[in-house]
Amino acid sequence: MNQMKKIIAALFLATLLLSACKSSKEASSNSNEFIKESTKEVTTVEKWIVAGEKVNCPETSTELCYQIKKFGSSDYESMNVDIQGFNYEPGYKYQIEVKVLPSKKEATQYIFIKEMVKIASSN
Repeated sequence: MNQMKKIIAALFLATLLLSACKSSKEASSNSNEFIKESTKEVTTVEKWIVAGEKVNCPETSTELCYQIKKFGSSDYESMNVDIQGFNYEPGYKYQIEVKVLPSKKEATQYIFIKEMVKIASSN
């Protein structure tokens, strides 16, 4: 009889351990999914005004930067970026939509979506 109690106790303990391992594994899996979701980069679409002339980039004197005014901003900022698909012509001011694809591994990508306005600049 004493032997039977030991076997039942051992089976009960094994069952508890197995169920604890399973719920720990599920919690770890759910936690990993949350981490994967929260670290995804967010793609945005922005409206920019591009000035009619490029300027010397602040970080280098050998390259020219776009002068960009983002929606809601009153000031231009110099941006040394490649806007994929954008056919820039000096002397024209543009209002464009750009898809912004941030990346932690590579440089942020800027993809031209559409030109809303193109006018001769007064510069």
